[in-house]
Amino acid sequence: MGAIATVHVDNGLPIGEGGNDAPPAEEAAANMRYIAACNPVAMREVLALARQAEALQQEVDSLKQTRQHSREASAALHDAFMEERKRVEALQRENAELAKSLLEVLNAVRDYLPPDGISAGDCLSRVIGAVDNSGINPLIKKLENADVDA
Repeated sequence: MGAIATVHVDNGLPIGEGGNDAPPAEEAAANMRYIAACNPVAMREVLALARQAEALQQEVDSLKQTRQHSREASAALHDAFMEERKRVEALQRENAELAKSLLEVLNAVRDYLPPDGISAGDCLSRVIGAVDNSGINPLIKKLENADVDA
């Protein structure tokens, strides 16, 4: 395999005593790199590597952007889930309050039934207490304002 050039290093002798008039090792190494850099084949390879590095950097940047979008979408989904969870928990509390009130009404009616039932006045007081209190009144309002046929 051939070489582009040869680089000699100073042998430390004066020219009159057989010295080679070559540069010191550090300068010779720099010359070697300079000569190699001027090689057209090497330059094509360097440019190809530079283009490849640029393409890889663009891909990395794109992946970072995709990751950021994924994080934002994930956070939005989490927020939506948490809001839905709060809504479901509120509905569960409302349903529990409605069920409690309905059970109190049913128990009052059952207790009113003969033969040994409570008086009509006691039954009516219990029913009114079950359907007219601070726990059930907001829910009744909500039901009155809702489209219950939908």
